[in-house]
Amino acid sequence: MIDLAKKTFHLTRRTAAKIWLSLLPAKHIAITGSQGKTSTTTLVYNILKKFFPGKKEIIRTDINLDTIYNIPITALKASPKTKFIVFETGIDKKNEMDFHLQLINPFIAVLTGISPVHADDQHLGSLENIIKEKHKLPLAVKPSGFVVLNHTDKNVRAVKKTLKTKKIIFYGKNPRYCQIFFKKEPEVTLSGTKISFFFKYTRSKRHEVSLTTPLVGIHHIYNIMAAFGVLMAICRYQGKNYFPKNWINKFVEAVEQTAPLKGRMSIEKGPKDTIILNDSLRANPASSRAGIITFSQIKHKGRRLVVMGEMGELGTYAKKEHRKIGEITASLDNIDFFIGIGDLHKFSTEKIREKNKRIRVFNPKNVIEAAEILKKIIKPNDFIYLKSSLLKHIERVLLILQNKKVGCSTISCPFYHPCQKCQYLEKGYYPTD
Repeated sequence: MIDLAKKTFHLTRRTAAKIWLSLLPAKHIAITGSQGKTSTTTLVYNILKKFFPGKKEIIRTDINLDTIYNIPITALKASPKTKFIVFETGIDKKNEMDFHLQLINPFIAVLTGISPVHADDQHLGSLENIIKEKHKLPLAVKPSGFVVLNHTDKNVRAVKKTLKTKKIIFYGKNPRYCQIFFKKEPEVTLSGTKISFFFKYTRSKRHEVSLTTPLVGIHHIYNIMAAFGVLMAICRYQGKNYFPKNWINKFVEAVEQTAPLKGRMSIEKGPKDTIILNDSLRANPASSRAGIITFSQIKHKGRRLVVMGEMGELGTYAKKEHRKIGEITASLDNIDFFIGIGDLHKFSTEKIREKNKRIRVFNPKNVIEAAEILKKIIKPNDFIYLKSSLLKHIERVLLILQNKKVGCSTISCPFYHPCQKCQYLEKGYYPTD
């Protein structure tokens, strides 16, 4: 009875949201991709707030809600004064994007990247299905709208052939094909990232944009360029034949004021006077590779320890992608320890042992074993990269190191709430119970 009431309430809310959106003049900006969605959505929102500072002129989806519920809730927050609604559109099942597009009418669509996350049988089943599903968003943009695409990702740029609109903005590494591109790799420190990129608003001239963002990570250059692509689309929509300098100044100001989200490459104080690079809320192949490389590039004189949970929902790609993590880690000359938690990290640890015997490698079966290993080896000034996805709840490692009682050792948990608030933290939770 309760489930039926919830379902009825949700369907009623969706119907109301659809009607309400159809009555409003607001333009929809929709962002999807296997990685970078939340960071790009946050950047776009913060940038547009510089141009439209009114209370409801710019609204966005909540970062803590599932997209299925998030989109109608966000729609109902809009008002006749709303200029742009920024939707983060996550998907993990077949035809879920169609469900979102029943409400969203994208004027600007952004596709950040595609990797085999959710490729298991319980979700999208294959990389091909992921590509098909992600492509639905830019394909829904009408000829009058704009599409912003990561040209560096071949699975993203392939959608160009079938788009209805010709108003395409590419960003990436290749200046021949991209209107927004970079030449020099970002410089990453404990306090943030120095970034420089170029843009071509017209065919003849290129302009440089330089900034220092508190966001930590080499991959943020892609998120920042994607956000700039949205601003460029809006500039073109307004009919400007040049990109105003004051727009660039506002863009830089907004990016430099955007703080890292906790658990997404945030620098934190760790136990025993260590430093934590906390990246424990999302883990897919692309973000894991970028995270480890960023971690290795940050200037620091102490030892470096990687503590990583399994990347979930990869299906047949799981072994291959975990081996790749091992290969990348082994290629870095300043990683001292690698602690890969769970059975799948058997493949990454084997690869590290094969390629780089200098790195000390551990493959504990759960977070409790991982914490016990860390208790024995960590020293003051150690730099620890904590990488996992939300449902692996690797924060339990830190709780144990803080002498909190943790009895739950499950590898993957169905709960989204923090472990500190969980009734099963001390006595343990087992999905088969």
